[in-house]
Amino acid sequence: MRKAYLPVCVVTLLLLALALSISCAAKNKTSASAPRGQIAGMVIDSISGQPVNGATIKLLLGSNLWSATTSDSNGAFAFYGAPAASRLILEFSGKGYCPMNFDVETTQAEHTGQLTDLLLSVVRADASLNVILSANGAFMPNIAISLQSMSYVSLPATATTNAQGLANFSVGSGQSYTVSAPPVEINNNPADEYTGASVNVDIHDLAVSVFIDLTKSPPNEMKLISQGVKGDVVTALFTEPIASIDVLDGQVYGNATLNQQNPASVRVAGNQAVLTPNVVSGQIVAGDSISFTVRAQGAQTQTWWDGPIEYVATDDDDDDDDDDDDDTVGLTCTEAYMDMYTTCSLFFEDGSGNEIPLDSVIAACEAGTSPYALDDACGICIVDNYDDCTAMETCLASCVSGGAAVAG
Repeated sequence: MRKAYLPVCVVTLLLLALALSISCAAKNKTSASAPRGQIAGMVIDSISGQPVNGATIKLLLGSNLWSATTSDSNGAFAFYGAPAASRLILEFSGKGYCPMNFDVETTQAEHTGQLTDLLLSVVRADASLNVILSANGAFMPNIAISLQSMSYVSLPATATTNAQGLANFSVGSGQSYTVSAPPVEINNNPADEYTGASVNVDIHDLAVSVFIDLTKSPPNEMKLISQGVKGDVVTALFTEPIASIDVLDGQVYGNATLNQQNPASVRVAGNQAVLTPNVVSGQIVAGDSISFTVRAQGAQTQTWWDGPIEYVATDDDDDDDDDDDDDTVGLTCTEAYMDMYTTCSLFFEDGSGNEIPLDSVIAACEAGTSPYALDDACGICIVDNYDDCTAMETCLASCVSGGAAVAG
């Protein structure tokens, strides 16, 4: 039996997803000796082999911008005085070309002090890709569409659909891309949600159009509710307990390389999955972008959730090994209310006697809204009795309006 509580105030929160807007950037790899002074090379057109004049080249050490320069009429560029580094990124952008990131893998055994033979072969943005998005036949405006190059390891580009459901990308002819549309919830109604979709596209003409019509999600489909980040570790919260979870691939855009056979270690607890990157070289630092492709199976509906878990590493470390297991001071809103709702089978209800969804309570807690904030009466009650459901039930009765437990 689950117990429900009527909070002092009921808050409905709308969570908005932010899309990272990056134009059609691609990422290539080359190799050279470790830089200690001059870093130089040439930019050429991948089709004609001719030098590219007036292109902007940025030098990034890890994820930090160090300097920027412009290629001359011979396509040449150079940086002077750069520190030694085991890894650097050259970020290219030029009129009529796809922005590209060249990952330069340096050799630590060869400290020659010079890196002067880099050749950046860049792709013309000489074609147009139109994506028309609809759901059940109706055009979908204001939806962020993602474009991922299949020809290169690349960062995704993003464009937003207009009133006619159209999103446009400048792309390279002869290239292959994956176009992805996210799940769409009509009028913020979970019962009226449409599943996301991806389509692979080969650019063989100067103008290509792709039509994506989303289909309605099946009832009780497993969903990703939210995710929290601490250091380089991410905790993903799903709508139901997880039966199994697989990390299909992973990538760090910054200072580290992941094990491609096993990109992340996974710990599952009820509705939560904690993913820790498996780094084989370098180090993940605050500001590095991390992306995993995950497949999770729900224990209740036996449905699968497939999709990306993307986040940015923070300054927080996760070195709490010396803390006692019963130390709950560091509990997150997700951890605290997951324990209340799933482990202890307790829940809040609104003035009409309806259960307030777990994700709404977590969102209210993260916003610091009374009485859900962890430093408020109910929050303190839950944190202090994290591993004692009986004590939590008794404590909650005194922090909510009316103080009476209602059978759920």
